[in-house]
Amino acid sequence: MFAEEKSSLLPLPQQPFRYYQHGQRVVHLDGCVEVEAAYYGLPPGWIGRLVRVSRDELFVRILDPQNGLLLREHVRQKRGWYRIKEQDHPKHRPLRVSQLLWRAGRAGTHIGTLCNLIYNQLGEPGVRRVLGVLSLTKKFGLAAVEDACAAALEMGVHEYRFVRRYLERGPQLTLRQVDPLIRELVQYRDLINLRTQSALKEAAVKVFWTRAQMRTMLNIAGVDQKLINSQNWDQYKYHILSPIVDRLNTREEGLGALRLILRETLRYKNCDHLLRYNDGKKLKKDAEGALEHLRGSCAGT
Repeated sequence: MFAEEKSSLLPLPQQPFRYYQHGQRVVHLDGCVEVEAAYYGLPPGWIGRLVRVSRDELFVRILDPQNGLLLREHVRQKRGWYRIKEQDHPKHRPLRVSQLLWRAGRAGTHIGTLCNLIYNQLGEPGVRRVLGVLSLTKKFGLAAVEDACAAALEMGVHEYRFVRRYLERGPQLTLRQVDPLIRELVQYRDLINLRTQSALKEAAVKVFWTRAQMRTMLNIAGVDQKLINSQNWDQYKYHILSPIVDRLNTREEGLGALRLILRETLRYKNCDHLLRYNDGKKLKKDAEGALEHLRGSCAGT
C-alpha cells in the first residue's frame, strides 16, 4: 500500500511546523515590546503604539495590527536581555526620552546627571533603568534618592541597581539630631559587605601596583598612620591591605577612610598607567577586570 502511495507523497518540510502564541503589546518608551521579561526592538516611530506579537519557542514576530505585515522577527532572548537590530537604533534621541531625562533633572541635580549617564552608556535599554531610578523617589523620597545618586556618581558606579541597593540597605533614620555624615557612613558600612570588601582588596592591589602607590593612596584616604605603619610592608600587597580594610570596616571612625579607598580605586576608568611595567598589557587587563568586578559588586550584580 505504501509503495502505491509513495509517488504521490511530498517530501517532509525542512523545519517542523511552528505553533505560535498570539497577543498584543504597546511599544515601550525604549522602542521595544516585552515578551516574557525579554525585550525586542521595532523600527523607529512605533513608541506608544499597539502591535501584534506572535511567539514560539525559537522566535518572536512583531506584526502591524492594521495589515498584518511583519515588522520584525527576532530570535528569543533570555529574561532581561534585549534584541534590537542595528538599523532600529534611533539616530536622534526620541522626544519622549528627552522629556523623561528632563523630568529626572528636575527631580534633582544628581538624579538627572546619573540618569543621563545611564542612558548615554546603554542607549534604549537604559530607559527602563532611568524609570526605575525615578520610581524609587515614590518609595524613599527625593532627598534620599538624590543622596544615593550622588554616592553612585562619586564611586563611578552608574547603575540603577546600586541606587536601589544603597537605599534598601541604608537605615531609615528620621531624627534630625543624627548628623547627615554619620547616616551616610553607616550606609557605606552596610553597602560594603564581605563580597564588596573582597572585590575592593583584589582591585586595589592590582590598580596600585607598587607598595609606594598603595601607601600614597592610603594616605590620601586618611587612614590612620599607626594602622598603616603597623603592617609588614615586606609582605604581598594583599596581605598589607586586607587587615587595614577589615579594621576600618569594624570601626565607626574608619568608615570615612574606607569610603575614600573605594572612591580612589574606582576613580580609574582604565589602567594605562600599568603599561610602563613589565608585562604591562596583562597587568592592565587584570586590573580593569578587577575594577569591573568591583563595580558589579557595588551594584549588587
